[in-house]
Amino acid sequence: GRKSAPRIGGSGKNTYMVVTILVALRDAPSLPNIRGLEEMRAALAQTSARASIEENLLAAEVLWTPEDPGEILEREEMFLKFPELTDL
Repeated sequence: GRKSAPRIGGSGKNTYMVVTILVALRDAPSLPNIRGLEEMRAALAQTSARASIEENLLAAEVLWTPEDPGEILEREEMFLKFPELTDL
């Protein structure tokens, strides 16, 4: 496949990063749809509490985009690549 060349920041525009946290738990309730910052904080706290229960955490991974140093992600591009994002 084609891969576009990284764009280097410094244009004076805001740049963004998307962080994805994947957590596999033995016992975890479904999280609600996140529509605001407080809901996101509550969901992270709930997930953290469940992950701290002995033998409940099966796996965890943190991914971020862009992942290469020097690459930038502008707002419009972020919502094109990740249309499921909620603007917090």
